[in-house]
Amino acid sequence: EKDRPEFFGVGNKQEKVKLKEYIAILKANKELQRLMVAGAGCKLAFSIATNMTVLCMLYGAMMGDYGGLYLPMMIVGYIFSVPFFLLTVKTSQKHGQKASLVRYTMLALVMYIGVLVLLLLWKQGVPAFNLSLRSINVYTVLFVLFFGIGYGAYYATADMPIPMVADCSDYETYRSGQYVPGIMGTLFSLVDKLVSSLGSTVVGIAVMVIGIQKLPDTNTPYMEGMKWVVIVLFCIIPMIAWVLTLYAMHRYSLSGDRMREIQEVNAARKQAVSEGMDIEEAMEKWKTLEDLEEKK
Repeated sequence: EKDRPEFFGVGNKQEKVKLKEYIAILKANKELQRLMVAGAGCKLAFSIATNMTVLCMLYGAMMGDYGGLYLPMMIVGYIFSVPFFLLTVKTSQKHGQKASLVRYTMLALVMYIGVLVLLLLWKQGVPAFNLSLRSINVYTVLFVLFFGIGYGAYYATADMPIPMVADCSDYETYRSGQYVPGIMGTLFSLVDKLVSSLGSTVVGIAVMVIGIQKLPDTNTPYMEGMKWVVIVLFCIIPMIAWVLTLYAMHRYSLSGDRMREIQEVNAARKQAVSEGMDIEEAMEKWKTLEDLEEKK
């Protein structure tokens, strides 16, 4: 009931939505399904990699300087994210949101391969293979660069699937004639919240696997197997999530050009319906830009 009447699809009436319609829309709208996969991947990567337990194990137990690393490394990530926020906006305006999400998720994936290699090289008690901002070494410089660029890229795209729900809503109007942004937002939000809660669960299970009964904090010493837990949680799982995001976006058809076509077709159908044409007839008559050209 909060949807504004002037934007009602190609018709002008409001109908009560039943649960089965949620299921039917989710089943039929393949683009929404793919966006959910991408959104879940981005959210899961972000929630796990930035989990406090993971960062305590990485900066505190492994690197031995939580107080000297946690805040500075977060600042590094935020500093690197600023240009990426500007780049994502520019790319979205020029090529569409899909192109922006794919480009910077790919960059994050490539940079985190570097972070993964550095964590694999880490050795306890060996300064040359240890992250330290108090005594800068080659390892630290490379870690800051790989982490900073990777974090900046994926932080800038972490919430990008949310505004893309509007594209899926326009596509649903194009596909079925229904204007249901509320349903689309609800379905996407449900998955988003489920994944957010899943992040802490994954971290807790991973810690239990190596025999830690209490979640590590800033005072927890390094334990055997902790390195591999950090590698999996800080690198592997986010990288898998990004691969899933890229796969979903590869099949996602709502590019910038495609959305412009859909919006023009929707506008033509709505105009025709407002002039007395049946919705079914309008949807059959106008399906592509070529149909609109013939009208002119």
